[in-house]
Amino acid sequence: MRKSVEESKKAEYLKDRAADLSRAEEKLENRRFVGNRIKDAEKAVRQLSKWAQADHPRLIQAQEKLAFWQGRLAEIEAKLKEEGNTIASPETVKVGDMIYYGSWMPVVRVNKKTVTVSHWMDIPTFQWKVPYSRIQKVKSAE
Repeated sequence: MRKSVEESKKAEYLKDRAADLSRAEEKLENRRFVGNRIKDAEKAVRQLSKWAQADHPRLIQAQEKLAFWQGRLAEIEAKLKEEGNTIASPETVKVGDMIYYGSWMPVVRVNKKTVTVSHWMDIPTFQWKVPYSRIQKVKSAE
């Protein structure tokens, strides 16, 4: 009896571990997750460059981390382009286009890092800034 209970617990543990690994792998394919990591890495590089020399190990490590996440984002965007999806950026999103961020919303303003949309929470007077990494789909106004 004891052995079967131990085996059952072991099987449950391994099943949970496999689910954790698959979730971690999904995050590496998510533009939002990678965009947040890039933002954190840029912050670390900025802070370290204030006091550290260019050859300081922590600054070098932060720059390598930033390069890794930027490369990861480039891979994800290349894969999305292959599939025929439009990548949201200041060059591709224009005023009047529709973006999908939970629901379809019209673009009111295009900024360097964000897009301002109206009809936030389906209220026409509400506006919200959405970072490009969180935009899931783009529809052209044309």
